Amino acid sequence: MGTKLEQLFSLRINLRDISKFRTELMGVATLMILACHSLIGSYSIEVKGVVRHLLALGNQGVDLFLFLSGVGIYYSLKNQGKLDSHFLGGAKWYVKRYKRILIPYFLISVPYYIIICILQKESIIDFFMHLSTYTYWTKHTGAWYIAMLIPLYLIAPLIGFLIERFKYRWIITILLLFCLMCFGPDSLDVRTYTRTSLIDNIYFIAIRIPSFIIGYWLGLHVMKGRTFPLWLIAIIMIFLVITLKLFRFGNIYSWLIMPIAAILVTLFSICIFNLRKLTFVQKACEFMGKISLESYLVNIFILSLLSKLPSFTVKNNFIFYVCIVLLGTLLAYAAHIISNKILNNEHSTLQKLPA
Repeated sequence: MGTKLEQLFSLRINLRDISKFRTELMGVATLMILACHSLIGSYSIEVKGVVRHLLALGNQGVDLFLFLSGVGIYYSLKNQGKLDSHFLGGAKWYVKRYKRILIPYFLISVPYYIIICILQKESIIDFFMHLSTYTYWTKHTGAWYIAMLIPLYLIAPLIGFLIERFKYRWIITILLLFCLMCFGPDSLDVRTYTRTSLIDNIYFIAIRIPSFIIGYWLGLHVMKGRTFPLWLIAIIMIFLVITLKLFRFGNIYSWLIMPIAAILVTLFSICIFNLRKLTFVQKACEFMGKISLESYLVNIFILSLLSKLPSFTVKNNFIFYVCIVLLGTLLAYAAHIISNKILNNEHSTLQKLPA
C-alpha cells in the first residue's frame, strides 16, 4: 500500500504533453460538446438527474478548445518571432489563422444558409448577414464560436504583446483577466438573458476568453516542458474551486471556474493517454480532434435545420441523436478532406510563385 502511495505522489505532469496530445485533447473537447448538444433542440434526449448534469458539463468543451487555442497561438507567434514588426509579417499570420477557420466554415455554412434562406423565404442580404455572423451579434443565431474567433484572433497578437512585454508575465495575465471580469456582470444566465442585445451577446463570448488568455500564458511553460507533481496541481485546482464556490468573490467564480474545469479535463485526459492502455479511446479522440471544427459546425447546423423543418415522431431520441452524430461525423470528415485540399493547393501554388 505504501509503495502505491509513493508512486502516486511521485507522478509528475509534463506540460509539454499538452502539445504532444493536442489533437487528442481537441477530440475530447469535441466529444464533450457533442454530448452537451444532445440536450438541445427539438429532439433532445430525455435524461434527468446526474446524467443530465454530466452531459450539460460538456459545455466546458468550448473552454477546453479555447485553452488549447491559446497555447497554440503562443506557439505560432513565438515561431514567427512574436509577430514581425512589419505589416506583411503580421498579414501573413492573420491570413494563415483565418484560412484555417473560415475555409471549413464557408464550406459547411454556405449550403446550410442557402437552405435556411429558402425555407424562411429570406433575401440575399439576409444570407450574407447570416454568413458574416452578424446575426449572432444581433439575434444570437448561427455559429457563435466562429463569431467569437474572428475578433479574438484579431486581438490575439495584442494580447501576446502585452503579456510578453513585461518580465513578470503572470502579473499582466492577471491584470487582463481582472479587466475582463470588470467588464462583465456577476453572472450571465443564458436561459433568461436578452438574446437580441448586442451587449449580452458580447458578455456571452467575453466570459469564455479567460480560458484563451490562461492558455496563452501557459504556452511558454508548455514549450519549455515544465513538470509539476500531479498531486500539487490537483490540490491547487480543488482549493481554487472550493474557495471560489464558497466565497464567490463577486463575478470571479463565473469567470474562472470554466478555465479551471478546462485545465482539470486536460490533466485527467493526459493521464489517461499516458497510460497507453485505452488505445481505442485515444485513437477515437485523435480522429475527432482532426475534424473538431467541422464536427462542431455540422452538428449545430443539423440541429438547427431540424428545428426549422416540420416536426415528426421519433421513437427513441437517444438513438436518433446518435444517428445525427454519426451522419455529422461523416459529413465533417468529408468537409475536412476538402478543406485540407484547398489549403494544401494554395500552399503549393504559393511555393511555385517566383520570389
